[in-house]
Amino acid sequence: MIRNLLDKVEPHFHKGGKWESWYALYEAVDTALFKPSDVTKNSSHVRDSIDLKRVMITVWMATFPTMFFGMYVECRLSSQYHHVGNGHVGSRGRTRHLYCHVGGL
Repeated sequence: MIRNLLDKVEPHFHKGGKWESWYALYEAVDTALFKPSDVTKNSSHVRDSIDLKRVMITVWMATFPTMFFGMYVECRLSSQYHHVGNGHVGSRGRTRHLYCHVGGL
């Protein structure tokens, strides 16, 4: 079902199509969901069945939990020491305030 939809809209993303500027996004979604049709036929220096996009997706999946944990810890520490330095709030203080309150922490 998804494969048929992607195949149906694919011509619109190629050169001359109405969404050609969004081709990179289309290709990223297509490659993330399905195996690419053009794969390496010859031997390469890395002998693995996984392609670079899937590796980078794994890297991002590992990055987000650590990033959110760091934001959580920073919010807890900044709220604990909120009384220190109330006279001047620099850009870092505004950033802390933004992601602590937007994130609901």
